Order: sequence, then structure tokens, then C-alpha cells
Amino acid sequence: MTFTFALIASLALSVIALVIWVYSLKASLTEYFLIARELQYEIAHDELTDLVSIPVAIDRLSQSIKNAKRFDNKIAVIYLGVEYFKQIHSASGFDVTNRFLQILSDKLVETVELGNTVSRVNDNEFIIILEGFEKTSFVQSLTQKIMTISEETFAVKHHKIKSRFSLGVSIFPNDKVDAMTILNHSYSMMVSARDSGGGQCKFYTPELSQQSYLNSKLEHELLEAINNKEMKVYYQLLHNAREDKIVGMEALVRWKNPLMGVVDAELFISLSEEIGFIPTIDTWVMEEAINQYSIWYEDGLKPGLLSLNVSLRKLEEENFLEEMKQYMDKYKCLKDNLCLEITESKVMLCPQRITEILVQLQEIGIKITLDNFGTNRSSFVHLQKLALSRIKIDRFLLEKLEENKNIIKSMITMAKNMNLAITAKGVETQEQYDFLLKNDCFEMEGNFYHEVSPSHKVEERLRAQV
Repeated sequence: MTFTFALIASLALSVIALVIWVYSLKASLTEYFLIARELQYEIAHDELTDLVSIPVAIDRLSQSIKNAKRFDNKIAVIYLGVEYFKQIHSASGFDVTNRFLQILSDKLVETVELGNTVSRVNDNEFIIILEGFEKTSFVQSLTQKIMTISEETFAVKHHKIKSRFSLGVSIFPNDKVDAMTILNHSYSMMVSARDSGGGQCKFYTPELSQQSYLNSKLEHELLEAINNKEMKVYYQLLHNAREDKIVGMEALVRWKNPLMGVVDAELFISLSEEIGFIPTIDTWVMEEAINQYSIWYEDGLKPGLLSLNVSLRKLEEENFLEEMKQYMDKYKCLKDNLCLEITESKVMLCPQRITEILVQLQEIGIKITLDNFGTNRSSFVHLQKLALSRIKIDRFLLEKLEENKNIIKSMITMAKNMNLAITAKGVETQEQYDFLLKNDCFEMEGNFYHEVSPSHKVEERLRAQV
């Protein structure tokens, strides 16, 4: 009896222990699966915005391409770049920037609707995958809706944030390629849209892809051009029509590539600005031109005023003023003879900061020319604040002389009233010459007198008038 009771008690305890163990195992497994599910969700989603992660987005795109091939559907990839992101972050701080990205992500998801994918690539870039549409007009309509988001002002913690988007679009099956290639196509179009001024959308075409390739090749060649001694300094001579003599020169850079031949100046200067290479070119031209000028000056050739073009990037370099002081100290011939030219459009980008720099340059004896005058609406009040020595009438005004005569006359009068020298660019014809001379604009640049020439040709002309 006692043995039977003990056996029953032992069995009961074992059953209880088994039940406890089963419940404990169930709880552990439940916790494990919950943790595993949370981990899977975290891996599949962006921590900040809760958008799907890039690996998941690419996997979806690959699967969508398979389905599109099977059911003859279309797919579009929109690559979105948020402009001014660094400025937003610097001005607003980490927390505000993160909240801005969260609000923007929510708006994008709301705009593209269910069934489509939005994913964040990095801090300021997103991809959007659209599926199941029939006409490209649907994508065009949607990109317009996305662009309207950038027109909004985002209110975040007492900060008002405005930005712009650059969009690149690639469509399958128009682009019959794999997922990564479609992504690359849309990315290249986004970059192209951004480099073209931003705030726009570009659709991929093979022709644009070819242009992107050519720009990439040109960029590589450009970075090697100075080291390979492919660049040369040429000069546009400044002629005084009243005195009939050379009174100065503008240093210009020309590039002759062994494979591409003479590269269009506007093309490679524009590309140099985009890739941040323009300050290097500016520095090289300054050194070459100033050295050559000093040789002519010491030889008694009376080269007159030396004008050097300077980019906004170069002008805003931290050590730029010190660099110019060193030139002025080393080359005494530059006193009263060195002029820096900056275009009117560049000045108007940040007038207050540029004005401060120009005043400092004038204080060390450097003259300032406002180039391409007449292409922007600079106010008279603002011009008075700039430390200018002269203005240059833009060549496009002279090209349509008949319709711009009154404008040019007003510019000449204004320059006189402000005690500024005035130069006309791009003088090509007798009619232009006669008009300028009659209206007291005597300093002229252009092929009517002198074509842009290498240094040895310039030297010949300087010697001829000594």
C-alpha cells in the first residue's frame, strides 16, 4: 500500500514536471519566434523610415521582372535624389533631419499607393518601384505628383525645410535588362537631372546613356589634361579703338586632347565646375598667365591689363585671398595691372558673401570686372556695393544689336555715372564697332580686331606696337 502510494506520487510529480517543462518550452519557443520575427522585420526594413530595405527592394524588382515577362506588364524604377541635403543637415541638426526624412518617406508611400515599393538607398536617395501599369503616361503623372511634394515646406520642430528633387526613371520592358541594370539606368538619369540644374525628371534612353558614358570618359581625360600638358593658355586681346592699340588681355584656357582633338571650352569648363575640378584649372591658368605676363612686362612690351577669369568655387576657397596676396608680392608688375573677372550670374548666387571677398581683393590692389553684364537682373543698388572697376557688355547683346541698342546705350551711360570702365565683348562686325565708338565705348574684345591667340602670336602683336 505504501509502495503503491509512493509510486503514484512519483508519477504525479513527473507529470507535473512534464507539464511545467512543456509550458516553459512553449513560452521559450514563442519568445524565440517573436524575436526571430522582429529580427527579420528589422533586416527587411530601414530603421529610421520603416521603408523596406534595399536588398528586399531589389529582390522584389527581380521577381517583378519575371512576372512582367510572363504577363507582359510594365515596371518602372524611379530614383529620387533630395537636393541640398547637406545644407539641411548643417542648418537643422541630426534630429530635425531624421524627422524630415520620416515625413518625406510617409508622403512618398502615400503618393505611390499600395502595391508599389518605396525604399531608402542612403541619407538623401530613394528608389520607387512601380508595377502593373500599361501606359508610360501613368509614370509621368506620378513623377509630377512626386515633384509637387518638393514644393511643400516641411515644418519640423520650429524649422521650416524646403528642398528639391532630381528624378531619374527607367522603364521595363523598354529597357530589356536585369534589376541592377535598370537601377543603374535610373540612377544615371537622376545624376543627369541633378547636374542639369536639379528640380527635374529625366527618363532613360539609350542616347542619354551614351551621352552619360561620353561625359564620364571626358571627365577622366580632363583630370589628366594638365599633367599631360594638353592645356594651353590663349589670350583675347583688349583693344582701345580711340587710341588704336592693345591695352590689355584676357587669359583663356584651351584644351587639345590627342584623341578628341580641340574640346569645346564651354563643355569642359561646365564639366570642371560640376566635378569640382575648376579651382585646379583656375590656379593653373593664373600661374601660367602671370608668369608669361611678367616676362612681357620685363621685356618692355607694355601688355597692359591682365584679366583672369575666376570661378565661384575658387573665389570662395579659404586661402584664396592669401594666394592672391602672394602673387601681388612676388610680381610687382601686377600692381594696378591685375584684374579678376567674375560673371554676373555667379555674383547673384550669393551677393553678400561675394561682395565681401571682392572688397578685400580691391584693398590689395586687384581690379574687379563684372563679366557677361546684361544677362542677369542685377539691381543698380547692388552694383554700387560691389567693388567693381569695370563691366563687360555681354556678346549676346551685340549679336542682336538692332533690338538691343537702347539697352547697350543705357549700360554705357550707367558705367560712366558709376565711374566704371566698360568693355564690349564679341565685337565681330563693322556695324558693331561703329555703334560702340559713336556711343563712347572704346574698349573692345573680339575678332574684329584680334582672334583668341596663343602666347607667341600675342608677343608678335605686342612687339609690333612698341
